[in-house]
Amino acid sequence: MKVLIAGLVPNDAGKTVLAASLVKALLREGISATPVKPLAATDLWGHPESLNRSREARLVVTWDGYILHRASGGRLPIEVINPIGALLAPTPPSRYRSRSSYEASLVEPYRRAVLTRVTGCAGGSRSLHLANADACQGSPSRSARRCRR
Repeated sequence: MKVLIAGLVPNDAGKTVLAASLVKALLREGISATPVKPLAATDLWGHPESLNRSREARLVVTWDGYILHRASGGRLPIEVINPIGALLAPTPPSRYRSRSSYEASLVEPYRRAVLTRVTGCAGGSRSLHLANADACQGSPSRSARRCRR
């Protein structure tokens, strides 16, 4: 059986939390369950801990990928659960003149992707990491310095 969880709200609607809860409940009942989040991006303003998780794992770890990995008991590597992941430059709302201009900046997250990981799982998982220097230019100076290293 396959279950797809989808929603109209793009972020912070609880889709990943629901998926993680279902996986945990199924595993508790002895039913094999594997979560998959094919594409995810984490805004470092909302989840700065993703940067630390990425450093520890030595690969880009999105917040949703981490939650689903933990819910599954770590049976599969994060990069298999979440094969395409990106870390987005922080966008503090205070940098924008209005709420609508802030929300407009969130519509195209790929423009803010500082680091992106693409994992191919055929014949074993192998990840490619891509850095976007343009996204670093628009982020606060401290984050931009880290991107240039």
